Amino acid sequence: MPKPRPTWSRIGSALVCIVLATSQVSPTIALAASSTVDKAETVHVQTNANGEVTKVRVEELLANGDGARQLQDRSDLTSIQPGEDDLTYTSGPDGTLTWQANGDEVSYEGTSAEQPPVAIDVTYTLDGRKLKASELAGASGRLTIRLDYRNNVSAMRTIDGKEQRIYTPFVCMTAAMLDSSVFSNVTATNARVLDDKGGIAVIGFALPGLRESLDIDSEDIDLDLPEYLEVQADVTDLALDPIYTIVTPELFSDIDTSDLDLGDLGEGTSELQDAMGKLVDGSGTLSDALHQLADGAGQMSGGVAEFREAISALPTGMAALAGGASAIADGLVAGSAAASQMSEGASGLSGLAQGTEAAIGGATDALGGAAAKVGEARGSVQSLHDKAVSLDLEATRQGISDAATATADARDAAGTARSLLEATGAGTDETKAAAQEQLSAALATLQELQAQELTEEQRQVVQSALDQLAAADASLAGLSYVVPDEVATQLERLEQAQETLDASATQIAGSEADLGEVASGAAGALGALDEASGSISAATGSLGTAAGAAASLSQGAGGLAQGLSGLATQLGTAAGGASTMATQMQQLSGQAPQMIGGMDALGSGIGQLVSALDATADGSDQLTSGLSTFNDEGITKIVDALDDLDGDVDSLTGRLEALRDAARAYDTFAGKADGQSGSVRFIYKTEQIG
Repeated sequence: MPKPRPTWSRIGSALVCIVLATSQVSPTIALAASSTVDKAETVHVQTNANGEVTKVRVEELLANGDGARQLQDRSDLTSIQPGEDDLTYTSGPDGTLTWQANGDEVSYEGTSAEQPPVAIDVTYTLDGRKLKASELAGASGRLTIRLDYRNNVSAMRTIDGKEQRIYTPFVCMTAAMLDSSVFSNVTATNARVLDDKGGIAVIGFALPGLRESLDIDSEDIDLDLPEYLEVQADVTDLALDPIYTIVTPELFSDIDTSDLDLGDLGEGTSELQDAMGKLVDGSGTLSDALHQLADGAGQMSGGVAEFREAISALPTGMAALAGGASAIADGLVAGSAAASQMSEGASGLSGLAQGTEAAIGGATDALGGAAAKVGEARGSVQSLHDKAVSLDLEATRQGISDAATATADARDAAGTARSLLEATGAGTDETKAAAQEQLSAALATLQELQAQELTEEQRQVVQSALDQLAAADASLAGLSYVVPDEVATQLERLEQAQETLDASATQIAGSEADLGEVASGAAGALGALDEASGSISAATGSLGTAAGAAASLSQGAGGLAQGLSGLATQLGTAAGGASTMATQMQQLSGQAPQMIGGMDALGSGIGQLVSALDATADGSDQLTSGLSTFNDEGITKIVDALDDLDGDVDSLTGRLEALRDAARAYDTFAGKADGQSGSVRFIYKTEQIG
């Protein structure tokens, strides 16, 4: 009585799920992380919906456990792209590559024109009629999808004295995800159907060429070694996602035949049983991790929602900030204009002070000349007095002529000095009042600028201008010109002296009187001249004080003008910056709704991720349960089948060893350098329908 067949579809289910789980993010990295090979390849095979290859892209990862600066490699790929932007290499005519690794591992990818080792033919039958994939989109009815796997890599080996064809033992693990709104009543051959939460997964495996390699077409043992996979389903408005297939020889590379003997075949399968136990434990760990990941994603979703609420006020705040920056810019522009006006006013004040200083200098010089002329006149009059007292008529007459000339010169000089004093004295009060008015206006404007949003450098400029204003104000307050009352008194004295001199000159010029009257008149003229000389001396001293004050005011006003000019430039620059800031804030305010929309999309995406992780975690729970069942039923039945073999164990051992050697020999697809160890895995992806 034939023994029941093992349920081999469970093997495919387990293998595909585990391989896909370790390959979702980066198959090459996942492979290399668990291997000590020098070069790990992941070959991505893109096919159309019928399984015809349209593109082959290869990812390469070179290990660098020794931290070498350079790594030697060889590759048949074209359009090579390094995995890092700063990663460089040089190539030789024979395909050799020298990578500048700098102590790190190297990753790169490229394309290949070679055909992969396993061909997968995909055919479709709808309601018993074979159709092309291009005819299926939107169709309805009873659909059959069949995948036939053809192993194109084999070699002749001598086993037990006979030439036998041994195929490289590729395991093909296929997974198809079916939309439950499209597919229903799904069944499968050489595959398992998993239906959970509205999603249907069909997972199966195939071992193309293995039956011929093992030569087990006998009645001694009946094992299912499938070379095709078939799915049947009712479909409505057909749309089919890509079908993925993992192809690898690695599962046969570690076969150990040393324990196979005629006495106890069971010992030869102990390693398989131990490995399956570890696989069950690992699946349980993966399931726990997926549940934790789903919980973490849920917490992240809550955090995104809180952040979305926090940034909802961003547009209003940015608009207010833009308005404030615009107001600051307007204030700085006004301040710059005011500073420019104050600078012009200070320049004018400096000019006025310089003009006043020059006028005072002229008046001082004129008074000095008048004082000299008065002195000369006094000498002439004194000589006339002495001659008249001596009763020398002729000498007196000559003295009268000299005194007349001298007093006339003194009178003219005094008149010139008086005119300059009047001009200087009259301008004093007007200049001081105008200057004080300008200083008060400048002080008020600078105090307003202090309340603006200024930089530290600009604040220092404003404070310097205030200090200069205070100094100029102090100079102006201490400016002691000849005040109007003092000028009037001094002019009055000069007038009296001039009148006395005029009278004396008239008297002396036409005098025929006695010499005593001449002497008396000369004495009176001397007194007037002495008073005039004193008035001139006092006016000269007052003008000296005024000249010093005017010089201080001129210097302070000049410095103030220069400082205010620099402040105007600073404020103009700051106004430009504030205006630019206002424009940028306004633009950012306009972009804020897009940012909020992006956060909404992120929140929605995370919600979908949480749902997907929950579904994946539940699927992992089912996988763990399925693996336990497979361990209890599938592995046990394999061991039982081997124990019941009545054939030649030596022949089986030889074939297993040949399969192991063939699996180990196929360690590269795109080439490797001499001395490199390698591993290779293929990921087939069909084009979707609809």
